[in-house]
Amino acid sequence: MGKRQIGQLEVSDFVTTLMLSEIATIPMENPQLPLVYALIPIITLLTFEVVSSVVSKRYPTFKRVVNSTPSMLIRRGIIDQVEMRRTRISLEELLSEVRQSGVADISEVYYAILEANGNLTVIPRSSAMPATRSDMSVDVPETGIAHIVISEGRLNRNALKYLGISREKVDKILRKRGVQIHDVYLMTCDDALNFMITTKGTKQ
Repeated sequence: MGKRQIGQLEVSDFVTTLMLSEIATIPMENPQLPLVYALIPIITLLTFEVVSSVVSKRYPTFKRVVNSTPSMLIRRGIIDQVEMRRTRISLEELLSEVRQSGVADISEVYYAILEANGNLTVIPRSSAMPATRSDMSVDVPETGIAHIVISEGRLNRNALKYLGISREKVDKILRKRGVQIHDVYLMTCDDALNFMITTKGTKQ
């Protein structure tokens, strides 16, 4: 049913998953039943799940009927007591979730949103947020993410193609370090072509 099922398991998705697992066990428990007895309802459920997700995307009203909507437990620094009672969230649970998000004091929370998948999103006040380089007017170039170029002595050609670098360039960098490919445990390179090399048997 796609990656969405893993990243965001809503109520309807959870119910469908449970039903699929129950249906799949029927022919396993009773070998005399044909496999088609399980395949037909499984395909029907999968089709319904895919169709309902497409319809929910096109028509938000249908989505609100099938799935729950986010609830604001803290709005602009004020706890919404009515919403707390409606969602049956206790103050202890709210404080626990706030602490797990890295905020020590609930007075530093500006928004706390109970998402449709059950996760709590905590947005601290601007005064409680850590200062960034942009706040200090420091110009920092974008380096992107690190890509694995060599893993346990094996070259990742897909990473080379993405980064636009050649095998010869990698060999040249390794020669400067005095190592060969089979000696490398991990070699990464970010979008700004900054390399990091860890050789086998080293702790750094």
